[in-house]
Amino acid sequence: MSKGKTSKVAAAAEAAPVSSPVVVEVSSSAGRLPEPHPLEDPPTILTGMTVATPEVAPEEAARAAEAERRRQYTAGWRPRLVEAYDAASRHPAKAGRWAKLELLVKAQGKDLDAIVADQGPRCEAVHAGRPQAALYLLIIRIKQQAGLKPSKADSDNYDDATAAGV
Repeated sequence: MSKGKTSKVAAAAEAAPVSSPVVVEVSSSAGRLPEPHPLEDPPTILTGMTVATPEVAPEEAARAAEAERRRQYTAGWRPRLVEAYDAASRHPAKAGRWAKLELLVKAQGKDLDAIVADQGPRCEAVHAGRPQAALYLLIIRIKQQAGLKPSKADSDNYDDATAAGV
């Protein structure tokens, strides 16, 4: 602004009573946005906290929803699987077997969450009311789906749980 406009604003502010608002008109084009080029996108002005989100393809949204469903399902199984698998080692030196199994499954290029989400309901259906047997069957199925061979201990634990009805 030039000094003339500044002095007009200052004079208007001094002349006006404290309780009344000061209105100053500026007739220059300095306050307007430049016109966008016809081939360019117009400038985006954000007001408040509203931010536009890009549209997600339906296939991508479905994949994301399925991945989240598998993750949540596996999260429900994980504590029981870890406890059952590590306790099944029956030897203190073999603690942490579940972490090793997770690494082996990942090394085979398989998705543990997907295997558990696929096989978990089947194991529960086969052994309804017998959670231990379902857990040991799921451990065997995880290994089979990942291309690993279930151990004799896995089979024995499954057989014991099935025979005991637990």
